[in-house]
Amino acid sequence: MKKLLLSVLSLVPLCAFAEDFTTAGDGTTYTLQSLSAIEATGVTLESEGVYVASQSFTIANGDFFNLESGVTLKMADGVQIIIDGAAQFNCTAQTLVTRNAETDLPKGFYIRTESDVDNPAPKTVINNVKFEYAGVRTWFVGEVEVTNCEFWYNNGKNNSAGALSLGISGSEYLVKGCKFMYGEVPAIGVGANILLGLVIDDCYFEDNNTANSNKPQVNIVIGGEKEIVVKNSTFVGAQRTKVGALGISNMIGDQSSNKVTVEGNDIRGHRYGVTFTYGPMNIVCKNNVVIDNKYDPSPMAGGSGFSFYSSGTQTVYFEGNTVEDCLWGITAIGDGNYNFGKTGNPDAEDYNPGNNSFKNNGNGGVLYDLYNNSTSTIYAQGNTWGVEEQTAEQIETVIFHQADNADLGLVIYMPDADGIEDIEAANGAAAEYFNLQGVKVANPENGLFIKKQGNKAVKVIL
Repeated sequence: MKKLLLSVLSLVPLCAFAEDFTTAGDGTTYTLQSLSAIEATGVTLESEGVYVASQSFTIANGDFFNLESGVTLKMADGVQIIIDGAAQFNCTAQTLVTRNAETDLPKGFYIRTESDVDNPAPKTVINNVKFEYAGVRTWFVGEVEVTNCEFWYNNGKNNSAGALSLGISGSEYLVKGCKFMYGEVPAIGVGANILLGLVIDDCYFEDNNTANSNKPQVNIVIGGEKEIVVKNSTFVGAQRTKVGALGISNMIGDQSSNKVTVEGNDIRGHRYGVTFTYGPMNIVCKNNVVIDNKYDPSPMAGGSGFSFYSSGTQTVYFEGNTVEDCLWGITAIGDGNYNFGKTGNPDAEDYNPGNNSFKNNGNGGVLYDLYNNSTSTIYAQGNTWGVEEQTAEQIETVIFHQADNADLGLVIYMPDADGIEDIEAANGAAAEYFNLQGVKVANPENGLFIKKQGNKAVKVIL
């Protein structure tokens, strides 16, 4: 028995795993080439310009990591490269980060440079890098540019928030000219309590969140005093039942300016198009094309081209958008300041020509271009609705509001229904008031009515 015990113990050193390597933090700049010369890093040169990282390692605070242009980095199963120091991935030739073997599930890069609002990290540039399976997670205060990059088949092992996971509060991000394809998790994600500036410009997103969890392809939050801009980008869905295109939220109810612009995007084939959820936001939506976003099996749970879920604190300017083939065109849930077209006074600060187009939005055999599920009065003038003739009678059939449920707010959609116009009595006739359904009202309260005197009539807001 003693002999057997000694034999077992003698195997322990052979089975022990080496600890992950950490650099000294003495100001050294590291590349894959220099790391491959240090055996303890687990980085080896497989062939010219091709490196393999067989284990995780850390670039310590005070040191610097520079990813060389044009190389290939293969990462083994579970490998994560942590950068506590500064980093640059500014590659002039396309550089590839991928898995080592077909069964490997690498994590990728975790950049967590020591920083705060008063001492931000140096600007980080990630340019011209194609990430396959492995992702990028950032966790520092500073400025980050991610340009001309591709993210394919992300496995979510680095962070379930997204192939590109952003943080922390106070940072500024530019994501431009990038492509995000077929990730198991969303393409871009931000924690619900993280407020940072973000511009997404000229990017392409296709079928991210293949796991079909309840997250959109891009799942972000408001920026506090910094702006959120998503523009000139394409979102292609795979008709998944839980995956929307773009979600922007303020779940913590932050009371900052929270400016959000969504402009010039093409969005198709999702559970829903764009959602703005809960707390204060100042929203501008212009010139977006949102088509065929209807794949939630329950219309009560999704399927809107645009959904504004407000707690009375969203201000929305909505102009020049095309919304077609969704279960709902627009849903306004909760009170807010909604302006989907206000044409009465071109000189007014809140003037909006509208120019939105709606077609074939509905469910259950009923068309819904605009559903005002709030008590707010909504202006929606100057638009083209999904009816044959742009008359009040026909437009009324695709709008759900006070006329359908007295507890809801009114939608003002005809261009002449803006403000009060006085008229003189005709032939001595007394003024009479009629609601939009043509029913005579003896004592009108606040709302939209037709005021008639003799053979003259104007629409007035009382």
